[in-house]
Amino acid sequence: MFRFERVNRDVAGREIMDDRQFAWQAQRDPDLECGFSWLRQKPNRIGFSRNLEKGYFSSRTVPYAGIQLAYHLGFSRVFLVGMDFDSSLRAG
Repeated sequence: MFRFERVNRDVAGREIMDDRQFAWQAQRDPDLECGFSWLRQKPNRIGFSRNLEKGYFSSRTVPYAGIQLAYHLGFSRVFLVGMDFDSSLRAG
């Protein structure tokens, strides 16, 4: 059992890195899929984790984290019906 934590966050035993350092490491890690920029100052948050022991990418949607969990558990096909992936919409 492990905690379901976001990538590059302060978790016991895992050091948090600045965005450029994390971008450099993530591009060389086969468990993490991301197109992080080494030059941009804006935080890089979009990616896909194949190994949740290294954390997950939230992309500010619960279904996206669920897809990474399904992949981690060994599923090769996931069907999402009626999900809205627009993180800019707020319930109100």
